[in-house]
Amino acid sequence: MHGAWKVATAEHEELLTALQSALGPSYVPLLIGIDGAGGVGKTHLSNWLGWQLGLPVIHLDLFTIRSDVPAPIARRDADLDRCIKARGKAPLIVEGVLLLDALAEVDRNPDFLAFLDEPSVKRVRPPDSDLIDTREHSLANQVRAYCSRRSPADQADFRLKGYREDEHGLKV
Repeated sequence: MHGAWKVATAEHEELLTALQSALGPSYVPLLIGIDGAGGVGKTHLSNWLGWQLGLPVIHLDLFTIRSDVPAPIARRDADLDRCIKARGKAPLIVEGVLLLDALAEVDRNPDFLAFLDEPSVKRVRPPDSDLIDTREHSLANQVRAYCSRRSPADQADFRLKGYREDEHGLKV
């Protein structure tokens, strides 16, 4: 983790309470999903929840197949499936961009879904049209298409505000 240390917000605490209730005292084997756009705090939130609840966390970024050419995001699905199966009858947190698509590729759905909304950006002027990424397979465009197709925010059991970091590592 780079930049300033991030602390849990009141929303993090509310989500923790909701998850503790869903898990119950015997820790029902829930598949907990953390979804949202890139850079909104999914990794921080999932690591914090894993620490608070004593649960393992799978980061989808670790299963992404990197490409030098613009293409749809591809993952090592067999490895992801193996890791999810390895949990046995224990709860597990999985986080990442395009989460519902990644889980569908391994025939899974989250039992509990949290979604981090993108922070609202206050603009003095509209963005320069020459700076907008128009490539079909840019991450921003893939996320936009995914949100339109899958509506993860509407499916979420819990929604909270995401954040972005400025050049100094501070939340904005």
